[in-house]
Amino acid sequence: METITVLKRSNGMYGIYINGNRQANLVSNSSLSDRNLTLIDRLIYEQAKYPNARILFTDNEDEFKSGLPTFQEYFGIK
Repeated sequence: METITVLKRSNGMYGIYINGNRQANLVSNSSLSDRNLTLIDRLIYEQAKYPNARILFTDNEDEFKSGLPTFQEYFGIK
């Protein structure tokens, strides 16, 4: 069974992931300040592609860390 996961990020963004929690699984990334219909439309689109998928909502960003340095770490900003 497929899993569609919606991650609410602390930076005001959300990401939609299909069957995993890595960058390769990310299918949509947008601002939470966008109209809610953007998120709902994308979920409907993904649900149509994966009709038996379960949809999970989370704000646990630690599960989705890529191992890449943060912007501040990359540029040496303290």
